[in-house]
Amino acid sequence: MRRIAASAARAPSAHGERPPRGASSERAGRPARTATTVEPPEQGGLAFATADMLDEGAGDRDALAFSQAINDLGAKLASSADRDATIVSLEVLATKLEAALSLMADAVVRPRHEAKDWTRVQALWINALKNRAHEPSDVARVATSAAFYGDHPYAHPPEGTLTSAQHVQLADIASWKTPTSTPMSAAVEPYLVRPKGVRTFVVDRADAPQIVMSLASAGPRASDPAFPRLSMLNIGLGGSFTSRLNQNLREDHGWTYGARSRFNAQRGPAMFVVRADIRADAIAPALGETRKEIEREAKEGLTEAEVEKFKALLNGEALESFGTVHGAGASLAGNAALGLAPDQDAKDLVSQRSATAKDLSALAAKYLDLSSALVVLVGPKDLATKAFAENQLPAPELLDADGRPAGARLGSARKGPVSGAP
Repeated sequence: MRRIAASAARAPSAHGERPPRGASSERAGRPARTATTVEPPEQGGLAFATADMLDEGAGDRDALAFSQAINDLGAKLASSADRDATIVSLEVLATKLEAALSLMADAVVRPRHEAKDWTRVQALWINALKNRAHEPSDVARVATSAAFYGDHPYAHPPEGTLTSAQHVQLADIASWKTPTSTPMSAAVEPYLVRPKGVRTFVVDRADAPQIVMSLASAGPRASDPAFPRLSMLNIGLGGSFTSRLNQNLREDHGWTYGARSRFNAQRGPAMFVVRADIRADAIAPALGETRKEIEREAKEGLTEAEVEKFKALLNGEALESFGTVHGAGASLAGNAALGLAPDQDAKDLVSQRSATAKDLSALAAKYLDLSSALVVLVGPKDLATKAFAENQLPAPELLDADGRPAGARLGSARKGPVSGAP
């Protein structure tokens, strides 16, 4: 039987780094002022917690009755919040749509916000934040955003921190903005000011056998005309298994199980991010090779053969995404969350299919510039500090698991030519 995906929303995704535009997802949403970018800084995670409470009872049904009503329809209802939108998604058989939409409307407009449900949701939230501090990849994500964005609202993780979560109470959730409040586009967006030069950071994990390497530089907004072609460019650099970064770090050297890169799709100022879990004793050469691969693509560009390969991959991905209800719904909702037109993905494909090697090489030269990049290493601080020095990079600043300054600058950079130095 035919299934239908529907969506509504009131704020931003739970992981802080939005996937590239057009990526497949089961979530859908409409942006509003309840995005994490407009919540009070001292209450980071308020929009996230608000989204988490939407299906904890709504309308005339308490949490148990509401869950049972959804299950009786064979439906799936989910909600989450990220920087640019709160997303509420619904999947249900077409014959059950009217009843399911009524439940979805109750969740979005008439959540019950009962104390006993908040006690349980809050405890799960706090435990998840505690566990996050023990997951190096999550720590790298949080620390990279904090270091890159500084005082900008994008700096704090959408799910908040242990400190900010203590300032979020049930009364705050109940009084938080409704889905019909002012759209994000009407809010005043702070301008992102980034320091010049390469900056380095370490989150110490003394006994870690691997070091999470996270390299970030400035990327364009999702609305920038260059964005779809940059997503295409990234396929060959770090967006596929056969990419240059993965072939070098994994296949050629065996330093990691996988290296990936991406241009994040965001309404506001975005990031180009490279991330990999590197064997701790190989972090110095791996960092050098990573920078060399990025700089090589920026300098040498791409060939026509590579571009034709990327076009074939993109055509396949488009067929896969739009061949399902999930994909089509995710496309429409994702574009709405980013302030884009419903047909943006079609426009993107036109742009990508007309791109030449010369076009993509020019974008590589512009957007793969590492002169103002930052590098975050999560692992043993002594090995990390040594790796920066051997790559002729500045001495790192020490951060905690939430990306906050945790001490004085570590060591000093070594001088002299080294492998992988720019």
